[in-house]
Amino acid sequence: PTDPNNYGVKVEETRMNNYKNFFNKSYVDQVVMEGNVLTVKKPYADAIQFRYIDFGKTIPVLNRITESFNTNDFAEVIFLSKYLGDYNITKYGNKFTLDNSGHTLVVERI
Repeated sequence: PTDPNNYGVKVEETRMNNYKNFFNKSYVDQVVMEGNVLTVKKPYADAIQFRYIDFGKTIPVLNRITESFNTNDFAEVIFLSKYLGDYNITKYGNKFTLDNSGHTLVVERI
């Protein structure tokens, strides 16, 4: 787009498509991003909300995480694995990393 306003809209649309495509191997029915709040809805289950923190190629994203690996909340990681599907989910402090095909989404549960 040549118009600055249209460019901003196009960037936002592309960002939203990236999030929706990120959940391509998931059991979720709906993925909605409003501001920095990501809502994931699975059929016949309550929606889960996350605060968006970071997204991108796995190595650079993991290098930006300053918290240490959290082994105390393993049950929550298992729950998210069952809810979301086949993702490598890890918890660092209060942040979750979800890995899919070389890209990582970092979120914090609300």
